[in-house]
Amino acid sequence: MSSDLHIRLQHRSAAYATILVVLATFVFASTTSQAAEKAKQPNIIIIFADDFGYGDIGCYGHPTIATPRFDRMAQEGMRFTQFYSAAPVCTPSRAALLTGRYPLRSGMAGVKGRVLFANSETGIPADERVLAEELAAAGYQTACVGKWHLGHLPEFLPTSNGFDQYFGIPYSNDMGQINGRGKAKKGIPLPLIQGTETVETEPDQRFLTERYTDEAVKFITDSAASDKPFFLYLPHSMPHVPLFASDRFAGNSARGLYGDVIETIDWSTGKILDTLAELGIDQSTFVFFTSDNGPWLTYNLHGGSAGLLRGGKGSTWEGGMREPGIAWWPSQIPAGVTTQAVGSTMDLYTTCLSMAGAELPSGRTIDGVDLTPVLFGKSDGEERLFCYYRGPDLFAARYGPWKVHFKTQSGYGQLRPEEHDPPLLYHLEHDPSEQFDVAEDNPEVLASIIERVEQHRQEMKPGTRTGMSELIVRPIEPEDFDVVIAMWEKYFPHRRDYSKPAADLRRKLAHEDDMLLVGTLDDEVVATVMIGYDGHRGWIYYLAVDPNLRRQGLGRQMLTAAETKLRRLGCTKLNLQVLGENTQVIAFYERMGFAVEQRISLGKRIETIAWCSSRVDLSRPAECLRSEELRAAFPDVYTNEPYWLSIDDVSRLLKLRASLVAGARHSEKYRGRLIYYELEGSEASGGSEVCSDGYFDFSDVPPWDTWVALFSDNGARLAAKGFLIAWVPDPFSGLAQKGIDSCPSQCIAWADDTSEPAWVYSRECGTFVALRIANSEELQPQSETRPMTAFADIQKIAYEGPDSKNPMAFRHYDPDAKIEGKTMRDHLRFSVAYWHTFRGTGADPFGAPTMQRPWEAAADTVDNAQKRVHVAFEFMEKLGVPFYCFHDRDVAPEGSTLAESNRNLDAVVELLKQEQKRTGIRLLWGTANLFSNPRYMHGAATSANADAFAYAAAQVKKAIEVTKELGGENYVFWGGREGYQTLLNTDMKRELDHLARFMHMAIEHAQSIGFKGTFLFEPKPKEPTKHQYDFDAAACINFLRANGLEDYVKLNIETNHATLAGHTMQHELDYAGGQGFLGSIDANTGDLLLGWDTDQFPTDIYLTTWCMYTIMKYGGIAPGGINFDAKVRRESFEPSDLFHAHIGGMDAFARGLKIAAAIRGEGELKRLLTHRYRSWDSGIGAEIEAGKMDFAKLEKYMLDKGDADANESGRQEMLENLVNRYL
Repeated sequence: MSSDLHIRLQHRSAAYATILVVLATFVFASTTSQAAEKAKQPNIIIIFADDFGYGDIGCYGHPTIATPRFDRMAQEGMRFTQFYSAAPVCTPSRAALLTGRYPLRSGMAGVKGRVLFANSETGIPADERVLAEELAAAGYQTACVGKWHLGHLPEFLPTSNGFDQYFGIPYSNDMGQINGRGKAKKGIPLPLIQGTETVETEPDQRFLTERYTDEAVKFITDSAASDKPFFLYLPHSMPHVPLFASDRFAGNSARGLYGDVIETIDWSTGKILDTLAELGIDQSTFVFFTSDNGPWLTYNLHGGSAGLLRGGKGSTWEGGMREPGIAWWPSQIPAGVTTQAVGSTMDLYTTCLSMAGAELPSGRTIDGVDLTPVLFGKSDGEERLFCYYRGPDLFAARYGPWKVHFKTQSGYGQLRPEEHDPPLLYHLEHDPSEQFDVAEDNPEVLASIIERVEQHRQEMKPGTRTGMSELIVRPIEPEDFDVVIAMWEKYFPHRRDYSKPAADLRRKLAHEDDMLLVGTLDDEVVATVMIGYDGHRGWIYYLAVDPNLRRQGLGRQMLTAAETKLRRLGCTKLNLQVLGENTQVIAFYERMGFAVEQRISLGKRIETIAWCSSRVDLSRPAECLRSEELRAAFPDVYTNEPYWLSIDDVSRLLKLRASLVAGARHSEKYRGRLIYYELEGSEASGGSEVCSDGYFDFSDVPPWDTWVALFSDNGARLAAKGFLIAWVPDPFSGLAQKGIDSCPSQCIAWADDTSEPAWVYSRECGTFVALRIANSEELQPQSETRPMTAFADIQKIAYEGPDSKNPMAFRHYDPDAKIEGKTMRDHLRFSVAYWHTFRGTGADPFGAPTMQRPWEAAADTVDNAQKRVHVAFEFMEKLGVPFYCFHDRDVAPEGSTLAESNRNLDAVVELLKQEQKRTGIRLLWGTANLFSNPRYMHGAATSANADAFAYAAAQVKKAIEVTKELGGENYVFWGGREGYQTLLNTDMKRELDHLARFMHMAIEHAQSIGFKGTFLFEPKPKEPTKHQYDFDAAACINFLRANGLEDYVKLNIETNHATLAGHTMQHELDYAGGQGFLGSIDANTGDLLLGWDTDQFPTDIYLTTWCMYTIMKYGGIAPGGINFDAKVRRESFEPSDLFHAHIGGMDAFARGLKIAAAIRGEGELKRLLTHRYRSWDSGIGAEIEAGKMDFAKLEKYMLDKGDADANESGRQEMLENLVNRYL
């Protein structure tokens, strides 16, 4: 209120009317003053990158990443060279920015600086005063767009912390079902949240930055229409790994994918600044860009650069916490200024509240300082103490140009930090790379900073994270393998003399990925525990905890997690195994409630084992290690320690345990887990053995089905009367004197009916297992019938790399390798064709069958069909394909009636379901054979015989139901004989109408039973009828559209059919893809010299490259796949030829995928194509495509112009040469 107004109001003698006028004036003046005050409040935008390096921007020195908008932002504003995040990892850094406090004060630092995960139940405390809350109280509209990472439960989300709006992911982009390497993993799907609701899971991360930008621009635009200022917090989720870029940006940067990501964020920032200018609010908006921490260096080219600074994410070296800092406010911040002032993300809290005219919240320590004097050019900054925290520990501190390190840690992967006494001292202005410790020369400086740090420690009061739980326990992932192996070598040294090499251990860990749990803090593995379960008993071993973190309850949490997982698996009996004489470890288990049942000495090579029974009641009172059944059978044995078993004892033991062994082998998930009998010291014991029965993994013991000498011809299990199995730690010890100078090359067993030793050798684990046949008595088979084994001499096909000479290995197909953000497995979705692979006989139109397959008996019976299923899944398991396809009559024989055919199919489908569940192999698509039976000689849906139509309908109905029952992802309308030989006896229109009606009926039935798969229509020219209605892609698409089927059906394109139609495969794929009808592929090739459907396996790299290039161009092929509708030549009659053919085809497509990705990544072909069609991107071309032109307007355009622009060369030869560079 003005002083003269006070004076006037105090003149009580003034007329009443005058007082009214004055009061009105007062109200108006007050309102005007408030409006003016509001107008002074700037809009505020904080752009916060994730794992962005100090050297990742052009204006900070990066030589190849183009960041024109960041550079322009710095030219128009202020660039900080000494700006810091408050923590070296995500969660605590974000907490510090939004609270203005060291994260330790809010409880968001955690042990070892750990971040929140998808299963964390904690978050930012409710009593913290978040920046958005303070600004909202000051009249601001608020929005958060991007990665939050301060708690994913509703009470922790942005909308519970002062933000009016939220759109983004609640934690890091590698915490869903894609890990940091870009590979698929198990886990909770990554949610995309709007407000508090999940609107998508596993969003396509290629477009996340652009979607964030669109949301941000919308919020800015909507807010600008209001009279209230706004606060936008835009925390990008990249360049945190995994990295993704849309086609718009992919391949643009010389720095590769990482550069593409940075340039996308640069574009996003430019888009926001342009929006401010377009809305006329750029002069009243403060924008600040920085990052949460330094680059993740362990990801190599997928991590950024800290420039000349040392270290990166996870460390308190400068590279882990010094960040780019760019401030922009055209009307207030002087342009083109570079400041040496020290700033931090905590300062943004204080600075923004100062700009908004809001008071700092009371009752709490705010560590951030107001940077407005620096920003507005009124100060160069003041000396201040800045502390570098890693978790709850103060690792380093800076005062002025000096920095002291009390502890250092390079980042992720280092087991423990290195402590420095005396501390290290660096002069950051002289030595920003922290290379030269000058503590010895500057003792007074060091002492002064230490004193300040001690004062800081004394006033620091750590807070508590809401619902804080310290340890995250999860299954092991491939990136953990090396760390876990290193831990085991360190903590279990007594196992070294018989443990596997590291490479074999990695394979074992991959096999056991769901049975080995790791405990992580700050995304670092600090504890492990391994569990086992054979369908009957569970056990726990390999419990290890980082020594630096012991006595914090982590071991207890790991044990609890292991027991919980075993309980969920159905485990009712639990044992715990301790190897070695570690009395401290055994004492720990005893404190946890375990009782040591037995200590067993197994000879000089194998350490003592302490067996402990469970402390918990998983379903009924805990049982001892040995069952009562065995104790009753061997009362004299189990009372001894060590105990002894004779050969006869072993025979009795085997018979008693046979049912348990079989149960273990056939349990759904752990069928490979077997029992073996570990025996030592046979010579010393004079024929008896020291024995302990235990449980080991399938990869440690040669598979039962390779022990061919122990099975009769029909595959029945034999209980070998008196045979022993001895585990030999040194595989070559004593072999020479036994007369064994060679062994099989693969995992093979043999024995004779003498008493001489026989040997089993497994190349996989490099260990011999000795078998002794006690006598020559006939071995009696048990009742269990084993499935047929057709490929016993072939191991699982593995990826060995391009230099491999092994014909039974992949050179290019690496299923887990990542290309453009997807694994090869997901790009290619390989499938085996049941008909050619398992029913092919080598017959052709000119010759009889040449292949006498072991699984093809003379009679086509259900029994033989079921045997064939076992063979098929054995083949597919060893080949490593995820899918298969079939016609109904391939898998089950046709009966004499439709009802019998259906019963036959049901019997086989039940086994198919079991094998799918056992192996994880899925059905890509099913279909019905509507061409082999003579009833379909005139076609099925297009037959002149209505009964043939009706029978076909019933057959397709059953095939769709079976496909649904097996979880099939598609169903194919395979045309068969839908066409004609001559029009003299054909009513074409009527037949086409019948075909359309048939397909509509099939779709209606599928919908009625809840089948959600995709329907596929396969173009099929010239075979078997001369004129097929489904001739090529164009004919099929026209038919579907003409009959209202375009919304329900896509195309299954086959290479050989494209050839027969006179097209290339690329033409058919591009035509189908461009029209939105690309569904799946039958991969094969034909022979142009023969002119009929030869269905050879595809090996032409040019063909596979363009197939994959086109598939990727249209966004992939899922839920379809690449099905090998191909057969080996009739001269290739060995079963192994089936593997060679599929390996060749899979490698050809994998190589094509890699080349196609390289062509796309290089971008030259795309740029040339864009250049060729550039006249359509703007001007008259763009108007034609937009539908804004007609003939009259185009005539006027050309009359005004005079003549068309000259054409340019198509450059076909140059483009072909360009493609050949990659081949």
